[in-house]
Amino acid sequence: MHKNARSGFTLLEVLIVVLIAVIVTMFAVPAYKKAQEKNRFRAASGVLIDIGNAMRMFSEDYPTLSRSGTVRTPADTTSTTPPTDEKQFVGWLQSHNYLNKLPLTSDKYMDYQFVFNTSGTKNICGSCAGIVCMKDTRSGSQYPCAAIDKYGQFIQ
Repeated sequence: MHKNARSGFTLLEVLIVVLIAVIVTMFAVPAYKKAQEKNRFRAASGVLIDIGNAMRMFSEDYPTLSRSGTVRTPADTTSTTPPTDEKQFVGWLQSHNYLNKLPLTSDKYMDYQFVFNTSGTKNICGSCAGIVCMKDTRSGSQYPCAAIDKYGQFIQ
């Protein structure tokens, strides 16, 4: 008895499998990058909301003081009065329990820059205006900016 059995795959079968894998990858990579960008925006939005809530609580306790400028990491946080230097303001908010420790490096988190805007200036972060806003420092972002208004509402 002689069987006519094939062993292995033909070249055409292998090429078809490789072609299917390439097509699936062509659709999967852009979707993955879009999801990654959305997650980066959501993580930075959480930090923005925390800063906005701290600013609102601060403004209720110190209604005559206002802050504007770029968020910075703390330098001197032992003072009992809010610093006039914006570079130390976030550290002061943290040390006086207005704000939990933030994962900021300098004034950025996940390539979003956070800016105080209590002076009423419009469009400090592009098309968004609020008491605190964030703007994407990378070009071509799907989510260029967002803000928290004086009522604590998220603006995009």
